[in-house]
Amino acid sequence: MKYVLIDRYLELEKGRYGRAVKTITHGEDFLEFQLTPVPCLPISLLIEAQAQVAGILVSASYEFKGKALLAKVDRAEYYRPLTTGDRLIITARLAELRGPTCAVDSEVEVDGQIVARMSSLYAVLELAGEEGRHFNTPKFHAKRADLFRALGVYELLGLPDESVLGTHPCGVPAQTASAAKTDDLKARTPF
Repeated sequence: MKYVLIDRYLELEKGRYGRAVKTITHGEDFLEFQLTPVPCLPISLLIEAQAQVAGILVSASYEFKGKALLAKVDRAEYYRPLTTGDRLIITARLAELRGPTCAVDSEVEVDGQIVARMSSLYAVLELAGEEGRHFNTPKFHAKRADLFRALGVYELLGLPDESVLGTHPCGVPAQTASAAKTDDLKARTPF
């Protein structure tokens, strides 16, 4: 992910729903080069923010044994531009969970008013199988663990931090993203 468009996860119940918050500030680099008088959050990034909330919900529903990928946006409705100072409450609810696919409905609220809705479909790649071999690396798990820790996902689910257990919930040995990067550099250095 180039942009992490969630500031903090507020609620997360596996298999049901997730709620996160995002505050749009003047310091967002995607607002820097807009030519409009009032900088607005691009709709594509609003879709991405909803997908990030839903993706973590879907991953948690599969016990973190798979990587959720946005496969299709069925319907997306936006009712007003989102500008700096808006505090977005993004809620995602699992509509249907069937095999390796999930349907998710999400909505975005600002000051108690719904400003966007989306229905989407997610495909889940199992990390243990052949299809997940590109994602099932210590570097991937370290980055994902750092992100989940920063967003408060482990805390909300009541999972101990993976550094306490020595393994990520997927069973991969724990290490920080910086340690994974160092290991990756060592593997590529010929001397």
